[in-house]
Amino acid sequence: MKNTSEFDINQRRWDEMANIHSKSRFYDVKGFKEGKTSLYGLEQRELGDVEGKSILHLMCHFGLDSMSLARKGAHVTGVDFSQGMVDMATKTNEELGLSAKFMQGNVYDVPKLIEEKFDIVYMTYGLLCWLPDLPKLFEVIADRLNPGGFLYMAEFHPYGMLMDVEDDESYRVGGPYFVKKEPELIDNDRTYVDTEEKIQNTKSYEWQHTLMELLNGLFTSGLHMEYFNEHPFSSFQVHPDMELREDKHWYFRHPEKFNMPFLFSLKAFKPE
Repeated sequence: MKNTSEFDINQRRWDEMANIHSKSRFYDVKGFKEGKTSLYGLEQRELGDVEGKSILHLMCHFGLDSMSLARKGAHVTGVDFSQGMVDMATKTNEELGLSAKFMQGNVYDVPKLIEEKFDIVYMTYGLLCWLPDLPKLFEVIADRLNPGGFLYMAEFHPYGMLMDVEDDESYRVGGPYFVKKEPELIDNDRTYVDTEEKIQNTKSYEWQHTLMELLNGLFTSGLHMEYFNEHPFSSFQVHPDMELREDKHWYFRHPEKFNMPFLFSLKAFKPE
């Protein structure tokens, strides 16, 4: 697999962010340990009952969703390329006496790391920008699914991610939709969570993908789409005129005046 240097740089940044994220209000680990779920309303509605299902959670961060699914009775294996994140997930899982399992590894190496096949592959929020090759991703997913099993993905919509808020709180297009395949180098000493703590590993690489690239990659993998949904709400506050609701998503207060897709979700089956 190419892009080894980009993966290494990203991995060092995410290793450093593990401790910062676990202490943030954004992830609310204290609330999670007291019994709150980390799952948003969207994936809870669309996933349905997972009791007894085997789930492979790719790019699992420090495991809160993996453990939330385990609390629902699923048999969960979480994989993340950051050893720091995996260590944090393992520590919390053991502290709470939960059944999730975690391992460190690049998503593209999963067929070599894991022999087991799964009922569900689960991926949510802010993941695709870290992956250069979507057809290869879906090939990996199809390889690890049982016949009749499915992929569930909820992710930021590429259209919504292009939009920037102006000073007058109107929107403008903040960049091009169609871009070259080379990654974008980003240099930032802060993370996206609610903290002022600075990061020493400031550089990271991200890849921008179109919906066309996503869907064509999925179709060529042999997975069969059940649905592709677009959603006019976000997992974080994108615009000042948004409010947080009980399902943990941010909604426009006046959607009749303005709305756009900030998230999409999809479900795709492996034929039996």
